[in-house]
Amino acid sequence: ENYEHIKKIESERPGACKVLQKEFGIRNFNRYPPGLLIDQYDNRDNFDKPYGINIGPYSDHNGTFGGQLKMWKDFYADLGNKGYLFRVVEITGRKDFLEKLEELNKRYGKINKISFVILSAHADPDSLTIGDFEKHPDELEMSVGQIRSFDEMWSRGLFTEDCEIIFNACSAGGVNWRHLLENNVAEAIAEKFRVMSIAPVEQTTLRSLRIENKENNGLKIRPKFWHGKSKTFYPIEQPEL
Repeated sequence: ENYEHIKKIESERPGACKVLQKEFGIRNFNRYPPGLLIDQYDNRDNFDKPYGINIGPYSDHNGTFGGQLKMWKDFYADLGNKGYLFRVVEITGRKDFLEKLEELNKRYGKINKISFVILSAHADPDSLTIGDFEKHPDELEMSVGQIRSFDEMWSRGLFTEDCEIIFNACSAGGVNWRHLLENNVAEAIAEKFRVMSIAPVEQTTLRSLRIENKENNGLKIRPKFWHGKSKTFYPIEQPEL
């Protein structure tokens, strides 16, 4: 199936897959509609339009992320109607997670910061599995403790003021039973990066993403999960350094 998607993309844009892999880390072309990736290739040097991202892992042990094609197709079309670009990024681990965000900011951030993030990962309340099982097993996990250890300066300048991080990750917003006095990963991300996050409480993933307009011309994304409740987490205001 990955080959078929690559074949489709290359038939319309020869060399595009190599560029997308080099510049955005994309290896699993079968996870996304070919039209979405062709548009990403065509607009890779478009600095003027606002944009958001899906950031996900190279590895997917049970094929969950290959079953969301319709959701991405519908969401991508809605974003285009609102004047937004959508960029897909794949990562090898927690270090690459931070590096990819920094690369996007260096490339596009002078004009447009990241407007929203869909964070796709396998997860439990205490950690995200967000990398490459084979080549980078030591970077595979991103726990609450590791998120808290990120440099504070990572929480500044990457996102728009009203950016939302939506977790396409099982139970990322649930009770952290391993460490009851600790936050869950969705709450830790909200605090560290000073953005609002939305995550499922139970073992479920995204079913759809609906877009609403904000009064200030921004976007409000309404995620719907396959079952169970979700929870919203807000950043804690901290004094400027």
